Amino acid sequence: LLAAASPIAVAQAEEQRSSGSIPVSETATHPLDDEAITNEHTAKMSMARIAALEYYQAGKYELAERKFKEAVEESILGFESKDPHVASAKNNLAEFYRNTGQHKKAEQLYKEALELLESAFGEKHWLYVSAMHNLALSYEAIGDLAAAKETMEHVMRLRLEMFGPLHFLYADTMFALGNILLKQADLAKHSEAESATGQDQSQQPEVKPVPKRSGWWFRWRGWRKGGGPQSSEREALGMMQDAVGILESAENVQTNVVVLWLEKLASEFQERGQVQEAVNCIRKAMYHFGTEKGEGLAQASQLSDNLVELLLQLGDKEAARDAVSQCLAARMQLFGRQLVVCQSMLRLANLEVKLGKKGDLQAAMQHATNAANLSGELTDEYAKQVDGWKGRLSAKNSDMAVKRVRAAFVHATAHKFLADHSSHQDQARSSLRTAIAALRPSAAAASRYISDLSASSRGNTEQQGRKGNSPPSQLDALADLFVDSQLLLLDCVESLGAVLGTEESAEQQKLGQIADDILKQLGV
Repeated sequence: LLAAASPIAVAQAEEQRSSGSIPVSETATHPLDDEAITNEHTAKMSMARIAALEYYQAGKYELAERKFKEAVEESILGFESKDPHVASAKNNLAEFYRNTGQHKKAEQLYKEALELLESAFGEKHWLYVSAMHNLALSYEAIGDLAAAKETMEHVMRLRLEMFGPLHFLYADTMFALGNILLKQADLAKHSEAESATGQDQSQQPEVKPVPKRSGWWFRWRGWRKGGGPQSSEREALGMMQDAVGILESAENVQTNVVVLWLEKLASEFQERGQVQEAVNCIRKAMYHFGTEKGEGLAQASQLSDNLVELLLQLGDKEAARDAVSQCLAARMQLFGRQLVVCQSMLRLANLEVKLGKKGDLQAAMQHATNAANLSGELTDEYAKQVDGWKGRLSAKNSDMAVKRVRAAFVHATAHKFLADHSSHQDQARSSLRTAIAALRPSAAAASRYISDLSASSRGNTEQQGRKGNSPPSQLDALADLFVDSQLLLLDCVESLGAVLGTEESAEQQKLGQIADDILKQLGV
């Protein structure tokens, strides 16, 4: 199977091979490669499949599709028409189409592969069940939720019979089916809301769809056979939680999959206004990352950001502060002297100020000072690198240009924070002057970078007859930073003008000129 299918699919073959349910050798690179290659076409099939996977992983999808098709053609020439090698080749091509969003093409190939696999192995074979699972996902992707549900239910019945209710493949299907049922519930709710529009609710009783029941059903929380799940968002979310529970109860927890599912659940709960449930999911995800090291810290810090937003929605500022503190510690360990650390310091400082306690205010000022110092050092470092390049800025070095402008913006933001919360006017004036001194050249540089990248993009388009290779995201980022920098600069100018004494009229006049220039550049 195509290795990029799903988090569970990657581990699927190894798990089943270790349990003895797949008849392949330990060194096999394909589920059917233990059978000897018999002719030139079977050799070409294997070579085409290997090349296709390499092209796919390199993002060369046109070449990958060509090689997957070639593998199908060679399998037909090299084996009998109903040989499982043909089914496997078709299944690989179907997986390619599914992973590249071509679901109609994938659907037909899955059906052809399933017919061949059932003829060769019967239904209770991992290749057959896996292909049917992915067919259900294709149905879901094109919006045919009824077909997706029916197909996934069949997969779940087979996996329950093959592996039992505690197997991770059964959990994989449970989570997928729960997601399908959730979409059905959302669609039904939307349809009811539309049908109720303009009608007299007192005369039109609410009619809820009655789900079909199935006698083979098993649910982790104890659904009895014959009960069947309710096609509602509550039951769908419960099923997805149960799937997570199965993985969590395993001897070797697949942390990445558990976290992925918990993030999905948190998103669904948040969308439905169940913020506390979303918080619980994120906390569990962070707990699982607490057992991991290295790259996991990056995702753990992002989870902390998500948790902070949810806790603020609940109004729990102290818990949000603690979450930001944990996020800052993770980012300092992972990134060291990076701008994302400064941003976390400032976020923590803002939360500490909101708590309103004396000790928290002192801590906030210290965090803001640390952010100002580090971001100032980074601004100088990035500026030297960008200024050291000869000629115009291009797409190749645009990342550093964005970093340079963003670092100056964070530096100024930190000093504006210090000015706003300082109890001494002299310190406030000093911080505001530092912020203005950082923002003026940074905004000018952003304007120049935008001009250079736009010219580079136009030049590439004219020379190559295609879209330029300057990333639109970098142009957008610079444009946003330019506007944000100018607005912050205007704010700092007005704040400094308000705290200057009458004896500093010359500086006030200069500030007025800066403000006029900003408004002109912003078109105000």
